[in-house]
Amino acid sequence: MKVRYYKLFKLLTMKKQGTFPTFAKRLGLLPTEIEKIETNRLPSSETLHAICEALECDIDDMMDIFLTEEDDDVYFNGRLLRKNKYIL
Repeated sequence: MKVRYYKLFKLLTMKKQGTFPTFAKRLGLLPTEIEKIETNRLPSSETLHAICEALECDIDDMMDIFLTEEDDDVYFNGRLLRKNKYIL
């Protein structure tokens, strides 16, 4: 299983919250939790809850979960944006 936080970073931009490290420090997140998100790993449920609460969003508004390698392709409006790559 893989997770990607592209939605979170886009949401921070849309809500004018600054960069993720700045936002995370304002929330008081631990450096280890910040690193987990920056490296596309799962942080604690408390961290995810704090972010959702601060941004007034649901978990699926900020992250994608891929169960297999094939699911790592990213589509938008039926158009392939990225195929098994980690950068848009």
